[in-house]
Amino acid sequence: MDAGKAKYYYEAVEWLKKARDAYLASDREQECSDSRNKLITIHGRKRKLMGLIKSEM
Repeated sequence: MDAGKAKYYYEAVEWLKKARDAYLASDREQECSDSRNKLITIHGRKRKLMGLIKSEM
């Protein structure tokens, strides 16, 4: 995501979903939410990525 390679955003979101599932399985919902919000803050201008994150997560 940092490199801004839009063609890899779908794969990045797939990994983020795995991380989310691990957070939730570990009963760490607040950390999951904080991590998601941080990503949105950092990468908010990447429209394609934001669309994937908001629709998939």
